[in-house]
Amino acid sequence: MKVHYTEPMISCPPAQVEFGESTWDPNEKSVRARFTSANGGFSRGSPEVPMHCLSQMYEVAATKGGIPIKDVARLLFRLMAKII
Repeated sequence: MKVHYTEPMISCPPAQVEFGESTWDPNEKSVRARFTSANGGFSRGSPEVPMHCLSQMYEVAATKGGIPIKDVARLLFRLMAKII
């Protein structure tokens, strides 16, 4: 993954959210939660997710009770602020 943006994952320190160019296609974007391994690299438990899959994954997790409603509300407010 060619990372274009990173920020600390507040809900899972010391992990980071990474966003950028996918490893399988330079024209596709992907995202991952990067967990640092003992040797300083990233853990194999840090898989990339294609951006076009992320919305359905989030929807399933939210509707099945896997994401707290306060987190869903926070996302909605952030998205609404971008629209307005």
